[in-house]
Amino acid sequence: HGVPDFILTSQDGAEVTLASLRGKVVAVTFIYTSCPDVCPMLTDKLARVQDALGRDFGSRIAFVSITTDPERDTPEVLKGYAEAFEANLAGWSFLTGEPAAVLDVLKGPAGDEIGLVDDFATPGQGQPRGVVDHLAKARGGRSVRQGRERSDVERSVPTGRDSRKSRR
Repeated sequence: HGVPDFILTSQDGAEVTLASLRGKVVAVTFIYTSCPDVCPMLTDKLARVQDALGRDFGSRIAFVSITTDPERDTPEVLKGYAEAFEANLAGWSFLTGEPAAVLDVLKGPAGDEIGLVDDFATPGQGQPRGVVDHLAKARGGRSVRQGRERSDVERSVPTGRDSRKSRR
């Protein structure tokens, strides 16, 4: 699935569109800053890839991380999250927006979920009511986390502020 064009707000308060990144290889991920497991692991992994890309990062390759919790993840919150993971903001945008705009991106161009919404609230009706499962669509729409305890691996994964900086 492709990500539809969008107009969202960066961690610095600037308007960002997918079209503005044309000509670059763009990796789009979906995160939320209070995520206890997959999001910090993914962000940390991308930060390591960012480092390995060297001069190509930003000039030829860009990362875009879009929050699935736009009501909590303000530009200021996203900026703190990005800084905690030492994201190079010259090539990596952390985006938020109005809940309806974010939901449009999550649903994709055909109106079907593109990968990670398990139980996303209707815009204007609060936060997601369940676990945002990054593999929900691959699992037939049902969260792989429903009804199970956090594993030892999940409990050991740092969240948001427990960043790369604190693990060095």
